[in-house]
Amino acid sequence: MLLMMGAIFLLCIGLVWCLGLKAVPVLVLYAFTQNFFLPLLFTRGLLSAEACKALIYGKEVLCLVLTIYAVKTMYTDRVRLRFSLIVLAIFTLWCVFTGLMTLGGHGDLQSAGRWIRDSCAPLEFVLIGAALAKKPSIRSFPRMYVFTLGVLAIVAVCLIGSWGEMVWARYANVATFDIAVKGESSSEQDLTTGTNGSGNMSERSAFFGALAKYRAMGTFGEPISMAFNMAFGLLVAMFVVRKSSRWFLLLLALALLLSFTRSAWIFFTLASLFVLFKRRKVIRLAAFLAVIAGSLTLVAPLREFVTYSVTNLQGTGEKHSAGIKSFYSGVWARQESVWWGGSIVGSAVDEWGQQSLLIGDVNATRMPESGYGFLVMKNGIPAYILFLIFCVAGLVDLQQSPDKNLGAVMQGVILAVLVVMHTSYYVFAFSASIVIWIMLGATIAGYDPTSAFNKQ
Repeated sequence: MLLMMGAIFLLCIGLVWCLGLKAVPVLVLYAFTQNFFLPLLFTRGLLSAEACKALIYGKEVLCLVLTIYAVKTMYTDRVRLRFSLIVLAIFTLWCVFTGLMTLGGHGDLQSAGRWIRDSCAPLEFVLIGAALAKKPSIRSFPRMYVFTLGVLAIVAVCLIGSWGEMVWARYANVATFDIAVKGESSSEQDLTTGTNGSGNMSERSAFFGALAKYRAMGTFGEPISMAFNMAFGLLVAMFVVRKSSRWFLLLLALALLLSFTRSAWIFFTLASLFVLFKRRKVIRLAAFLAVIAGSLTLVAPLREFVTYSVTNLQGTGEKHSAGIKSFYSGVWARQESVWWGGSIVGSAVDEWGQQSLLIGDVNATRMPESGYGFLVMKNGIPAYILFLIFCVAGLVDLQQSPDKNLGAVMQGVILAVLVVMHTSYYVFAFSASIVIWIMLGATIAGYDPTSAFNKQ
């Protein structure tokens, strides 16, 4: 494996050396398809577990090499460091420092390293985006992103129902792949359907029947990662890319809907409402609200699903509602959270995996789901405060964006991130957030599609 990793490292350096920042689409496309093609090759016996691990790490290596090249490019092009980027850098350094501190002498380096990697991902992507802000290739990036997602949406829609059952169970078994290659627990996988558990959820099936037996996840191999990309792709297609085909809008919307991912639905809705409100599109805003209200009222499965979700917010049985209550009660009551959380990252006694933060709930076996709770548990309250400062500073910096359309979309995205972080930390996930952060970095750095520099 070390020999293969060395070869991949040299290949990544050569790729960036030859293509420069034009290698970014290669990284994005690989992130969007890795969890389909690697399980496919592994299931068919064409790649070993060690080879798959090396190829997964290759994505991280390419990202790191591109980040280093991006910093060099920013220095050459004299890209101005906005205050929000400085805060994000401080936030990342704090997360790395506290991650190493809480690791201590305990064993599971893979789990600890995964979170440290995830906490570094936003800064890496933002720096790549900031370097792209002065390059002509960024002009085609949004349109290429929408087109790529349109193609992947077709694949996602085709891989549901009986066709998806055959593909995931027989040909691209994500469940066995995650156990053998990623070291995931078998209890979190659905070996019967060949998905990683989140791809087949009885909770959704109770409302949407056989349609939800396989949540749409396409080549992403994970429905939430796909859903956030489809949600952001819809925002770009609606408000940034002019003359976008209605077929692309339909495909992206259908894939987003069939992912049955509430956090991505909320993300898209909040960002859209903000953009329409800021652009004073009163009629469109009213129509958008009417469509949402009508869908949630007249479509029985959606109505029942939303009613179930809202009702659970009043109790502690559902993981998202329990996570929200945990964050605003248990997290702030923990003395260990003041500096760097105190949890033993990735060990057998990791407090995140072994006990609930709900006060008095000492018999819980798993921490409720909460993005902010996870952040504070791992990196302390300073990380939470720095993240909030970054988001507020980003809103201010985006106000100065030359591209008013993209600037408004990214402001809406930041506001949506502030909300959905209550239920998940997917804004730190590689495949789910890579393009979101890249476009944020480009917009904050002053990407101007009308400038002569970007037309050359």
